[in-house]
Amino acid sequence: MEEKFSINGFTKEEAQTIIKNYLRKASRGNDGKINETISVWFDRDKFIKFADDLIKEDASGVRIYFANYGADGIEGKENPSYKHQNTLVFVSTKKGDPVFGPNGTQMRDANNKPVFIQRDYYYELPLTKGTKSKDTLPENKGTLCPPDTGCDCDEILIKGEPC
Repeated sequence: MEEKFSINGFTKEEAQTIIKNYLRKASRGNDGKINETISVWFDRDKFIKFADDLIKEDASGVRIYFANYGADGIEGKENPSYKHQNTLVFVSTKKGDPVFGPNGTQMRDANNKPVFIQRDYYYELPLTKGTKSKDTLPENKGTLCPPDTGCDCDEILIKGEPC
């Protein structure tokens, strides 16, 4: 049987290991169940639109921020049960200035490519409602698991872990 790999060679087993590491550290309620977000699901069409916008604005990539709604959440913006839940915020990036090392030469990555600062792109644009510019604003419209329904603790990557 042929073993399948992701684009960067990350195996299913490696993914399971690091996800289980997270689940073991996640906070739990008195019932033993995890009481914080363990995954965020994004609708395919929204994800594709975000990717299309990245191409249109010639973004250099995507930065994913880990975030938390806090005690007050964002009034009127999300499910009230999202209070205190973790989430993800996707932000397009643009290549900025080169990164220089202590000896004054430009840094290089593991593939010997020059390293540049990757700036959060939306900071460069006017953030006005209804703008017609080519901006991709921060994206955060995934479904949190928990608390939303549709969470499946039997998903292949977390199977066997209490959640």
